[in-house]
Formats: sequence, structure tokens, C-alpha cells
Amino acid sequence: MAPVASPGAARIAGLGLLGVAAAILFVAARPLATDDLWWHLRMGEVYATGDLWPDEDPLVHTTHGRPPVPHEWLFQVAVHGVDVAAGHHGLRVLHALAVVVVLSLAFATLRRGSNDLGVAALATSVFAALSWYRLVQFRPDLLSIPLTLVLYRAVLREPSAPGRATFIGGLLLLLAWANAHSVFGVGLALVFAACVGVGTAWWADRGTPAAAAVHRARFAALVLFLVLAMGVTALNPRGFHQLATFFQYSRESAMWAIEDDWTPWNPFAPLEGNRALTLFSWGLANALLVAFAAAALRSLWCAARDRARCVALLDPVHLALGGAGLVAMFASVRFHWLSVFPLLYVVRALRREAEARGGLRHAGSWTLAALAVAIAVAFPAANRLGDFASEVAQSGRGYLAPGYLETRYCDAGSRFLADTKLEGRLFNPYFLGGFLAYWHAPRLRTYIDGRMDHYPRAVYHDYRDTVTAATSGAHGKLRALLDERAIDIFFAVNFPSERYANLQQTAAIRRLPEWVRVFQSHYHAVYLRRHARNELNFFRIAAHYRERGVPFDGREGLDIAAIVAAAPPFAFESGLLSPSHADLLADLEAGASPARDHALEALAERYWRIGNHADQVVLDAELVERAPDSREPRRRLADGLLQLGRAEEALAVARTLYAVDPDYKDIENVYRLADGVVTQRKLAGSEASARGTVSERAAGRR
Repeated sequence: MAPVASPGAARIAGLGLLGVAAAILFVAARPLATDDLWWHLRMGEVYATGDLWPDEDPLVHTTHGRPPVPHEWLFQVAVHGVDVAAGHHGLRVLHALAVVVVLSLAFATLRRGSNDLGVAALATSVFAALSWYRLVQFRPDLLSIPLTLVLYRAVLREPSAPGRATFIGGLLLLLAWANAHSVFGVGLALVFAACVGVGTAWWADRGTPAAAAVHRARFAALVLFLVLAMGVTALNPRGFHQLATFFQYSRESAMWAIEDDWTPWNPFAPLEGNRALTLFSWGLANALLVAFAAAALRSLWCAARDRARCVALLDPVHLALGGAGLVAMFASVRFHWLSVFPLLYVVRALRREAEARGGLRHAGSWTLAALAVAIAVAFPAANRLGDFASEVAQSGRGYLAPGYLETRYCDAGSRFLADTKLEGRLFNPYFLGGFLAYWHAPRLRTYIDGRMDHYPRAVYHDYRDTVTAATSGAHGKLRALLDERAIDIFFAVNFPSERYANLQQTAAIRRLPEWVRVFQSHYHAVYLRRHARNELNFFRIAAHYRERGVPFDGREGLDIAAIVAAAPPFAFESGLLSPSHADLLADLEAGASPARDHALEALAERYWRIGNHADQVVLDAELVERAPDSREPRRRLADGLLQLGRAEEALAVARTLYAVDPDYKDIENVYRLADGVVTQRKLAGSEASARGTVSERAAGRR
């Protein structure tokens, strides 16, 4: 190829790629925040003992006696080893290194295919922008992506049959891959696609004996490799069943409900609110689809015109690989990292076009550089990477902490479970399942985690119904679901909707009298059911609080107002009170000012969130008096009064907001609950009055 028209443009494109890579690395290297990593680590500890088939699942109690499926055991043992040797900080470093390896391999592959730094930088930027959501999560995909690129470079890339060393190396690679990640079938599919491409080349060059012989030898070698690979990959704990994992569990489990993994890509309809395929990424994927189609049509046209060079012009192997990558991208957003193959076909076609024209034009180089810079500039905001930075800033010790995101994973509540050594069946939010199991299994077994293939589909549906009931206030349904699964402990979260959507689960559980609140922090709480199985748990909790001088009533649960008054150090340690609490109190005591207004709202909201209703209703009553039309203070006030047993007052406060906005779900729940309590009290009073009247009349007759 002729020299690059503008080395400066190529360097600018390279800087654009570095900008995208730096943004991805910033997110990937943050304190651990991959929900699935925790159960991978815990199962790695189990498998490291040498027992790949435990009698029952040690993490989840809803598997109904199913043993765990060791289809990723090698990855899990490996990351467990890093965890033991280097801790969470070592895992963060390993994650960052894996991202660097993936992007470097992708760039090297596209650089060789394009023979142009600027083209490769732009193509790698597109790959990174489409793959970023897989890269920022510490999952086995971080192993599958580089293994795919290595398999391509070792076995599929060369125009001749692979040598003996690469042949054997490719088989060993697939052997390890089959034991580390169940999507190893991607490698077999790519080999099959390459066989189709080579077979096409063989047929197209059938009139040229020398070329046909090369294609025939390569085709035979790849077919043999595919057959042996299918046999080699069966050398895993599950044998040939491992190859059918995806198809088997897509039928039996609820994995398709995981939108950031299994949602198909529709070029004609962008996804709403899907972090894995934002509007920006969707647009890039569509642009790649158009570019691939244009390159394929152009190559077909050129091949038809020049039959002597049709194989070189059509590039059937890379056309087949690119087509396979696009099929996978259509099937699920989790496979958008396979965009590397349609990108590779496009850059190879661009290289052929540039060589035919004597090199890439100056204007073309700067256009590519501008596109690379535009992607780098748009990428962070378009994918809301600022949310990740904000999450780190709001969690514990910040970015430089060697551990995990403490607020996200409700660390205070987890430490409470560890300190009290509670036992039993836990109901937990989906995202917390792996984390809680990592620290507490098998003493505490969780309800659900990210292993959709390990428990029946009904478990996920019951979980979804339980969360809906807990969020909407459907008390009867919530009680029935918890009874059916014999739940002992309910780990409830109550994050603000602007922070984590659909994670407000305390509204209903705290209104069920048979559930006792035994721990409370700012954004989460732990509840125990009153029944015989929890007697020892209540004893442990009482001892735990007694040692710390914290008031606790085993029948009524925590009295938050009493804790705030009697044990301030514990209140700060557990997350009941924020570090700014004293400042807010000082502002509240000051005269009328914007600072006092802010303190009034902030304290009322926090008191309501932690269940300190005695102090909360006083503050919210003032807010409602000052602004009668205010929604949140009125809703909190009604709920706080109801929690304090003042149903008549709660009904009066709720009635005003309910009349204006009956579709406001929580005020509807408060209104109906308060109305039910008031009605029952009136009926009980009427019955008592009637009994009294009958008694008086009987006494008069006597």
C-alpha cells in the first residue's frame, strides 16, 4: 500500500482511540462493581477444592436440590486464586490489564487488515464503543474476547492451511475455553464460517489448479480442525452437553429477561434505557451494518467484473466471518464485541480500494481522524459514564479504595449479617445475590443471583412478583410469596429512583406485622420473620446490640429514634446518620434561611428513609404547613403517621394528595391502608358500643 497521505491525521485518529480506551479503563478499574463476579469468586472457592459436582447448590436456596453446573469452573478457580493471592485490588488490576489486552489485540488485528494506522484506530474505536459494556464488567467475556482474536490470528487468518504448531495450539486454546466459558461455541461457529469461506474460494478458483489446491488443503485442514475441536471441547465436566448450554438454558431459564445481556439488536428500533446498547452505540452498529453491506456489494461487483481475481476481490473467508459476527450481533447485544469481524472485512475492503487508487487520499485520512475524535468526544456522555464516576464518589472510600463499591453493595447490612451470624433463607435483590453469597454462603443462602441457568424459570418470575408486591404495597400477595418460599430474612433496599431505578422495596415489608426490622441503614434494611425458625437468630441479634449498648426490642424491632438519641456512634457506623448530620441539625436550629430550608427537607427525607418516623413527622408537618401542595413531604407525613399507628391523622393527610393524584402509587397504598385501619377501628368501636348497650338493657331489665 502507498504511504499514508497524512501521518498527522493518523496520529490524531490514534489519540481519539486512546480517549475511548482511557474512558473504558477508568470505569473498568474502579472498585469492584460487577454483580456476577461475586458468585464467580464464591463458586471458584468451591471448585478449587476439586469437587466439581457438589450435591447441592451452596449459594441459592431456590434451586430445589439441583447441583450447580460447572460450565465456567476454570475461570472461577482462576479469579478465586487471584482474589486469594492479591485481594480485591489485584482483581481490579487484572480487570484493567484484560481490557488493555483486548483493545491491543483488536487494534493489532485491524491494523494488519487495513495496513493503515488511522483506519485501524477508527475501526478499533468503533469496536470499543460497541463492546464497552462487556469490557467494564469482570466476567468470563474478558477471556472469551481475546481467545476469539487469538484463535483468528492463529488458525483462521492465514491464506494457507494452519501449521502443526498452530493447529495443536488452537485445539488447546479451545480446550481451555470450553472449561472457562460456555460461549466457547462462538469459536466453533467462526471455524465453521471460515470453512464456508474457504469452500467458496475453492469453488470460485476451481479453474485454476494451483490456487484450487491451496484452497482444498486449507479447507481439509479447517474441517479436520473443526471435527477435532468438537471432540476436544467435550473434555470438560459436562461433556458434549457443554456445547448445548446456550440452547438448553435459553429454553429452560429466564435468561432472556436480562435485557443488558440478551436483548436482540433491531436496526430499525433503538432500545429505550438499555445501557448495553445506547442510542449512540445503536447508531454505530447501524453504520457498521451499512458499511459492511456496501463493502460486500462493492466486492461482489468487482469480483463479477474480474473473474480472474474474484477470490482476492471478494475475500470470502472474511466475508463469512463478518457475516457470522453480524448474525451474533443481531441475536443479542452481549455479542456486539463480534463487531470486530465485520469491521475487519470493511477495513480490508477499504485497503483494497486504496491500493487500487494508489493510496488513501489526504482528505480521506483527515475524515477518518475527525470521525475517531468525534467518537472519543461523544462516547463518555452518550453512554453516561459520568454515572459510574458519581457512583464511585458516593460510595465509601472513593476511587482509590482497593475494595468494592460499599454503598452499592449495602456493606453495612452485609457486615451486620456477618457479625450476627444469622442463618436461614434470605430474600435479596437480584444484584446483591452474588455479593451476599460471597460473604455469607452457605450459612445464609440467597433467593436469586445472576446464574439464571441454575434455578427454575419460576424462581425469577416469583422474584419479580415479590419485588413488584414489595414496591407497590400489595401486602397480601407479598405475604403469600414469602410464605411459599419459606423466607426467614428479608434484605430490603430503598435507593432513590434517580440513583438506582426499581430498587425501592421497603414500603410493603415494613407494614407487615409478622416481619421485624432488625437492622437499618440509609438505603437498606434487614427484616426477620416472627417464627420458631428464627428464635436463635433473634437471640444472636439481641446479644449483638447488647454488646454495643444499642437499644433493641426483640418483639418490636429497632427504635430508630432511641438509637439516634442513645447510641450516636453506632448510628454513624451503621449508616443511619450521615457525616453531615450535625451540620444539618445546626442549620435547622438557625433562623429562617435557605440553609434551614435545605436542612428541613434533607433531615425529613433521611428520617423517613431510615424509619425515624417520630422525628420525621414533625419536620414534614412543618413542610406541609408551609407548602400544602408539596407532594413528597405530604406522602412522607402520611406514611410516617401510619407507621406510628396514627391512622386517622394519616388518612386526613393522605386524602388531600390522593384526591389530586390517585395514580400516585404509594399515596394510594397509604390512603387505602389508613382507611382500612380507621374503618376497622370504627367497626370495632360500634361493636363494643352495641355490646355495651345490650348489657345496659339487660341490666335494666334485671
